Amino acid sequence: MADSYLIDSHKLHFHPHRLAQWLQGDTIYPIYMEVSPSGLCNHRCRFCALDFMGYQKRFLASDILLQRFEEMAGLGLRSIMFGGEGEPLLHKDFARLCQGASGAGLDLALTSNGVFLTPELAREILPTLKWLKVSCNAGTAETYAHLHRTKPAERRR
Repeated sequence: MADSYLIDSHKLHFHPHRLAQWLQGDTIYPIYMEVSPSGLCNHRCRFCALDFMGYQKRFLASDILLQRFEEMAGLGLRSIMFGGEGEPLLHKDFARLCQGASGAGLDLALTSNGVFLTPELAREILPTLKWLKVSCNAGTAETYAHLHRTKPAERRR
């Protein structure tokens, strides 16, 4: 099956100018990065590759991150995926971060377990996102709870 969104595909051929700059020895900056605004997660998924880090209650500083979005966009960064070490929606300023990054001209994506995606938050962040990936890796609430080590009722609120 073809990956029409190229989420996991090789994308160098979309950026020949940037590749040519690198081959000439120029200083270049990434075009894409993953940002973990939260080190905390409300699930303990059996398949989590970051489980070894221990889910620490850490949050990136909003004001500093918003400044960095502007700076990184000016250096050529094109897109950010919020995900990583914890659940991004646990960051208290997540909507503000999305709006700031989008306002800086960055394309945004979000990977989340979706538990905290309320209708109010969705209205604030969905217009800023190019894509959203939510955990849907079980057919029943019980199986989801088993895989995510959570309660069956917590698959969504």
